[in-house]
Amino acid sequence: MYSKKKKKRVFWTFIFLSLSFVSSLSLFFVLVFYYYPSRMDAADVRDAAADVLRQKHVPSVSSRKKKHLFTADSPISAVLDALDISYCQTNFDERQLDTARDVLNAFPREEEEEEEKKETAAAAAKRIDAIATELCFGEEKYARAIARELDDIRRRDDATLMMMMDDDAFDTKKKNRGIFGAAAAAREEEEDGNQTHYRAKKKDGRTMTRGRVYSKTFLEKTKRLYDMHMGAENMGPVLYSFCRFTKPENVLEIGAGYTSVFLLQAMRDNKEEIATYERMRKENSCTVKGDNGENTPWSNEAYFSRSGSDGSRGSNSSKEGTAYSPQLHVVDNMAHAYTTAHLVKECSQELNENTINVGDEKDVFLTVHEADAFHPDLSATLAPGVQFDFLWIDLGAANRIETFLQNFWFRVKPGGYVAVHSTLTNSLSREWLEKMRALARNGGKNEDGTMGEYGVFEIMSFMEPHKLFQNSFTIFQRRDQHPIDSKEYKEPVLTKYP
Repeated sequence: MYSKKKKKRVFWTFIFLSLSFVSSLSLFFVLVFYYYPSRMDAADVRDAAADVLRQKHVPSVSSRKKKHLFTADSPISAVLDALDISYCQTNFDERQLDTARDVLNAFPREEEEEEEKKETAAAAAKRIDAIATELCFGEEKYARAIARELDDIRRRDDATLMMMMDDDAFDTKKKNRGIFGAAAAAREEEEDGNQTHYRAKKKDGRTMTRGRVYSKTFLEKTKRLYDMHMGAENMGPVLYSFCRFTKPENVLEIGAGYTSVFLLQAMRDNKEEIATYERMRKENSCTVKGDNGENTPWSNEAYFSRSGSDGSRGSNSSKEGTAYSPQLHVVDNMAHAYTTAHLVKECSQELNENTINVGDEKDVFLTVHEADAFHPDLSATLAPGVQFDFLWIDLGAANRIETFLQNFWFRVKPGGYVAVHSTLTNSLSREWLEKMRALARNGGKNEDGTMGEYGVFEIMSFMEPHKLFQNSFTIFQRRDQHPIDSKEYKEPVLTKYP
């Protein structure tokens, strides 16, 4: 049994421990109820507002895609990345729409009025169409996603403003916010740092890959021109990329159809690309940083200062200061059993309605000639005075290609290109192609050493191995030393590195 003294010691020890526990618990609740509710700062209010709104509005962006809800000051690049449509970023850069607020100001949403529901719906549709046309390559579903996100941002910002306390009061209380306020302050600094990181990381993306042909809208509108017999499903995109790369101004297509709209769209996109370069040159922003830290010009001065008098420009240049003025001439007799040539002009007009115009000019550069490509006078009467940068031949008459090319070869300027469809796997065109290959290997000279009728040229062929016919094309480049035109084409040397 415990002695009386021991019992007394145990009793007081128990009392001491109980009082200590109660005191500690009381101090904890004092800290919680004193510091946390009374020291709630602006960041906490914004978080609370966002939590309330999250219950009312389903966010446009998946919660898996973003760690926080965007605000009006969020970089538009972050919003597009969360929506999985970053490929539209260049359109926003071109219009200097850097933040969500910039886009909200550029495409304002009209306030809804109960008595004007029809008018409001029409205005909303017009807004969606404007965003799709100007920023999303015509893709309406992406425009709707952007509009939803912008509307959510606007609602969140409105709610936050209503719930915000006076900033001066926050500044006064910041000194005694304790551990909870310090954490919020650290969170604010981190968010500010993230915004600064976005701004520092942002690059000028106006010269990135872009073009309407990458839009589903383009493919949807042009599918009626496609016919499997023509074998142009991959040829169209090849011609588009080739023209985007080489920037031909005067193009002649023999045999209209599916490929025509790809050529035409390449010219429209080229014009917009060159117009972007021209604006950047005026801003002195068409430069890149060299290894020495100094800005180096990115654009070729000789290209942008060309004039028509020396033959280095296309003859259809109509506006002073415009470096690129394209024209597509299409020849077809509309007689092929599976032709879609008659739809080309109609489809072109539909596409052009939704194409952004460059400057004051409508970018319609199509001339359709309903004529027999084998008429002996056509090479002399078609677009007189024009030398073509690119000639695309899809005749469907392999046994007559030699005669046609002989007539039109000198309508192609030195350095220009000729592409011929279906050259490798049918015997008639293959026989002609082997003659051309032999001439090219011999520097354009005949077996007896005399200069051939085509002069000096280069040649390369490509084949689609999975198809039985309409499965190849050959590209020629004219590099003349011919007696009729002794001017030899040589590419310029512009830099030492790279």
